[in-house]
Amino acid sequence: MILTGWQALEQKAFRIFGHNEAEVRKQLVVVNWGDLKVPVHMLVAPYLERAYIFTQTSAYTVHRMECFCWRLQRGSLVKLSIHSWALGPDVNPDTNPMQKPGDRVVTDMPPLFINGFKQAGFDWGGDFHRPDSMHYQLRPEFWGVAITPLGIGEKPNAAGPN
Repeated sequence: MILTGWQALEQKAFRIFGHNEAEVRKQLVVVNWGDLKVPVHMLVAPYLERAYIFTQTSAYTVHRMECFCWRLQRGSLVKLSIHSWALGPDVNPDTNPMQKPGDRVVTDMPPLFINGFKQAGFDWGGDFHRPDSMHYQLRPEFWGVAITPLGIGEKPNAAGPN
């Protein structure tokens, strides 16, 4: 059987992060983002900690951040959301909406904040065909790649700010 791109990615996520909600829940850890406590998959935690460090110069205030929710993608009857494996933090959803395909991106996040997440190994939903400016997700090439919080010894192209 030949898998589509998403099916292959989903199979990879199942292998690395867990096959069901109970398996994923056992692997959640809490990352402190300022005063916020954010449950994420333990393999994502160092990347989110690094994003915190890289975004501190942006002076952007995060009031709400959520990452884990076992559910289907919006609009799908079969595809699990990246949030099912706690790989995709949503930041201040009240001011950073998901929009329709082709819409102009609406966000209150400054470029310095967005770039800090990208430098830490995340894709930003504002760059998606259907803009989702609240959403970040760990890039698939870093799935299962354990790193230290400051990125020492990780794969190339996940380095911090130049």
